[in-house]
Parts: sequence; C-alpha cells; structure tokens
Amino acid sequence: AAAHPDVVREMDAQGHTIGTHTWSHPNLRRLSDEKMRGQIEAAFIAAETGAGHPIAPFFRYPYLSHTPAGDTYLQSRNIAQFAIDIDSLDWRSRNAQSIVRRIAASLNQRGKGIILLHDIHPSTAAALPAVLAWLKSNGYRVVHLRPKAPAATVAGYEVPASKEHRYAAPARRRVVHAKPALTGWKWPAW
Repeated sequence: AAAHPDVVREMDAQGHTIGTHTWSHPNLRRLSDEKMRGQIEAAFIAAETGAGHPIAPFFRYPYLSHTPAGDTYLQSRNIAQFAIDIDSLDWRSRNAQSIVRRIAASLNQRGKGIILLHDIHPSTAAALPAVLAWLKSNGYRVVHLRPKAPAATVAGYEVPASKEHRYAAPARRRVVHAKPALTGWKWPAW
C-alpha cells in the first residue's frame, strides 16, 4: 500500500473493500507482541493513506498463522479476522489452468468457501476470468463484504507509510514491492 498508493486508490475507486495483511508479511508467531501490533497498525496506516480515507476493519494473518495475543489485540480493535477455506496454491503454481482446476476441485468437494488468491502473480490474474466464469456456471455467488464502520488508526503507531519506511522484516527474507497484476482489471458485471 505504501509503495503503490495509486493501486490502492484505483482499487478503492472501483468499489473494492480494502483490508490488510500486515506491513511486511512476517509470520506473526515469530514476533513479540509489540512488533506484531506494529505490523498490524503500520499496514492499516499505509492502506488508509493510500485510499485517502479509513479502510475496512478486515485482516488476514500472513501464512494463516494467528496467535492468541494477535486474536485478542484484533478483537480489542474491532478488527474482523478472515481465514480461508480453499488455498489455490497460486503462490506455488504459476500455471493458470492448474489454479482453476484446484479451485474447482476444492469447491466441488466443499461446496462453498473463502478462496485464497494472490494478486501479485500474473498466473492468478490470468486464471481469474476462468475462475469467475466457472463459479457463475456452477451456481456460486461472489460475495462483496462491506464493513459497518471503517477501522480507526491508533495513536502511537503513526509510522511513516512511505516507500522509504521498511518495518523490520526477518533478515533472510527479501521484500519485493511489485505492482499487483490486476491493476486496471474490472470485475465482470453479472
């Protein structure tokens, strides 16, 4: 969000609900409670700055690695946590058709669910029209969640939400700021 506020503004202008996923995508189980809170709050500040207004109080843990302290903190902030039911494994497979097949097979087995997709992979962007067409032809509905009220940022966590600011990420990780592959893409009008 900090590296590409233009993308956040574009997504917001298209009517998408903006949630967060931490500042630098660490496994929060490996951080102190204070660093965990900093990761969460820095992401909300960056997304709010990019959108130009407060965003939805929606959050998903990186690696789906929630912690009791994180759960308690998010609950105290009235921030909804979202998990997944179906992992497209698009982060591992760079083949659009295999992403579509995996999602279809999982939905055929489960019958419903929240699907995990990553908009930074071109193969995911390539798969999305086929996924949406498959969902429609099989009677599924894509649900757009909207919050009752936006998230408020917290005093004391006003870290600079800019390209220059890098929240401490594990040294072994290389943080890549890539423009999402779905920039300019519009949801089909069903």
